[in-house]
Amino acid sequence: MKTVLVTGGAGFVGSHVVNHLQGKNYNVVVVDNLSSGQIDNIPDGTAFYPFDIVSSNLKVVFEKHRPEVVIHLAAQSHVGVSMENRKKDAQVNVMGTINLLDWCKVYKVQHVIFSSTAAVYGDQEQLPIKEEAPHNPLSPYALSKLTAEKYIQLYAGLYGFNYTVLRFSNVYGPRQANAAESGVITKFAERLLTNQSPIVYGDGTQTRDFIFVKDVADGIVSVLQNESGGIFNLSTASETSINEVLSTMYELIGRRIEPTYLPFRKGDIYRSCLSNSKAVQALGWTPKTSLHAGIKETLQYFREKLD
Repeated sequence: MKTVLVTGGAGFVGSHVVNHLQGKNYNVVVVDNLSSGQIDNIPDGTAFYPFDIVSSNLKVVFEKHRPEVVIHLAAQSHVGVSMENRKKDAQVNVMGTINLLDWCKVYKVQHVIFSSTAAVYGDQEQLPIKEEAPHNPLSPYALSKLTAEKYIQLYAGLYGFNYTVLRFSNVYGPRQANAAESGVITKFAERLLTNQSPIVYGDGTQTRDFIFVKDVADGIVSVLQNESGGIFNLSTASETSINEVLSTMYELIGRRIEPTYLPFRKGDIYRSCLSNSKAVQALGWTPKTSLHAGIKETLQYFREKLD
């Protein structure tokens, strides 16, 4: 069975990917500096290295385990951080990716799978957004992820490995860190379950394409099983407003707490919805979790954390 290196494997999406891979008997190696990931997310017995992706220590991992596949999920993933500290954002998302690719080249990795973002598209008039849509990054984060995509494509062409870029829509679910810049569903869950007013930036009519984390992990593993290359959106291809999300959460917790509305934030997209038809056709993958079911499982996870 193939050895798969997962960067960011102790994090939100990464830990679910590790679970899926191990369930299919892949040999999994995790690299994560634990800046946002949690050691408790990594299953016992998993090879783990607490390294930063910008570090030369990555050579130790490649030399010992010789991965055939690298799933690159480690990132600076917050728009707000990128607006305030562009150098940090570029250091992790661009220079970290180049460092990783250099070791992929040296140790002849066969396939690099990269987690990108709907943010590379920015605001688009035509929804749902297809992979061929023009790029319109509205934040340094979106630009750094797009730049990393281009470096991966360049290295793949120069050094002969396969690549897959997966542009995620808005991922939510268990294990998402409830930090200041976490996903909106996680932030709402944390505040509603502690009887605090949920904070909405803007008027709540802005939309997102919310996809459950286990469906994303399943999509990533589908790439391995189908050995598919290229660029794919992983999404539900459905558009939901922030106000609609709140209404669903009120229904599930059985009470309403009046939200606090604040001004729109710079760098935020107003409407987002990605087409997933290419991934459905090429990967044999479809998202299985409804928004209602996914939010219900997410709320249960955070309830248990609070107990």
